[in-house]
Amino acid sequence: MKVKFPKRGKTKKTIIMKLKIKTQKFVDWHLNSGSDQEQEQIRQELGNLVTCSLLLNERFTIAPRDLLDNLNTDVIPMHLVEGFQDKDTSIEIGDLDIDNYKIQLI
Repeated sequence: MKVKFPKRGKTKKTIIMKLKIKTQKFVDWHLNSGSDQEQEQIRQELGNLVTCSLLLNERFTIAPRDLLDNLNTDVIPMHLVEGFQDKDTSIEIGDLDIDNYKIQLI
């Protein structure tokens, strides 16, 4: 985890916590975690997205960042974050007292 401090002379005091997550770990978690019902819903949403895109654009592409951008990131487990050492795998990003954070897929 990396903390970004504001540059000198600026009055902005926002600190942004940068959370790094390996892309493959994120995609595996996103597509394979949750209840059977949640997994089915994710697959249906992706299927609908593919169908609409193919009908409108005759092609479809998706990147891991697209999955992340359409997700409530507070539910991502902290054990996916690089450098997180706690063995409790149930802790989610939203459980921590972080006001501003940015997730970087690596």
